[in-house]
Amino acid sequence: MKKINIVVFILVCLFSSCRKDKLCKICHDLPLSPSATGWEYALPMETNLAPYFNPNNSNEMIYRRINRDANHNYLSQELWKVNLSTKEHNLLVEGVRYRPKWGKTNWLLFNRTDNQVWKMNSNGDSLTLLTDNANQYTHPEWNPDNTAFLCWTFDNKALLISNYGAIVDTLTIPFYKGAWSADKHHVAAVVYAGGVDVNNLDTGEVIRFQSEFDIFKGNGRGMSWTPDGKYLIWTASEGVFKSDMETFSTIMIKKSCESLGYFSPSVSADYEIIFERRTNSVDEDKNEYYSESQFVITDINGENEREVVLE
Repeated sequence: MKKINIVVFILVCLFSSCRKDKLCKICHDLPLSPSATGWEYALPMETNLAPYFNPNNSNEMIYRRINRDANHNYLSQELWKVNLSTKEHNLLVEGVRYRPKWGKTNWLLFNRTDNQVWKMNSNGDSLTLLTDNANQYTHPEWNPDNTAFLCWTFDNKALLISNYGAIVDTLTIPFYKGAWSADKHHVAAVVYAGGVDVNNLDTGEVIRFQSEFDIFKGNGRGMSWTPDGKYLIWTASEGVFKSDMETFSTIMIKKSCESLGYFSPSVSADYEIIFERRTNSVDEDKNEYYSESQFVITDINGENEREVVLE
């Protein structure tokens, strides 16, 4: 029988840096639409999202770029690689969904629009289909040595699949938008009921980080382990959280709200975090809702935030 240890905590918030940050001035609730049909969304023609560091080189990362037409229809969903020092860009492949991952062996793992799992060398070579089209497989995550990966199927199964595409095992854990710790034993995943589950694959023990204040409503915004597996960084509608696997404590390190949110954290080998930061605003006269994305990097405590210049 699976043992679940529920860790209920009183949230500790680190907002000293936020008070000095001009972004805090725009963190506020948005008004309701004056129209009975709601806001008209005015989306940008181009959006960058889902950044992920090269685990071997903190100057490199991959990210998705969505291009839209004037009616907000997708024109393309591209996977790009960029060197943050030289600004060199490489378009690797099109038709990519969700959140691609960069493994220690320099293989990229991702979904395409067919909801199958693919891998590709980080230099753009050897694009390979790994799943069999018998189901839909989403949110793949490499194990630490990249010999296998976990993914979540549309019939709610967690599958362990080899890096050659053979199904190794069916696990009894949820694995939605999850992350595998470098210690090889712990897998974290979003829990639909609220909170984050950290599963021990050896013992079956589960640690559930959960709050009496129900702050995790909308917690499917991504997560990332630190390279040593000590901390789990994860995001929810209320902010960014840092969970300590030694003390089983959690603190909020970045605050979010209706006008400002953080998504898709990725921790570098240098213990910095890159996020997709979204700023939202409205024009009540035009009944329009605007949302813009920008990549930002902070230290491991969510402080010293700076914008990433891609070009």
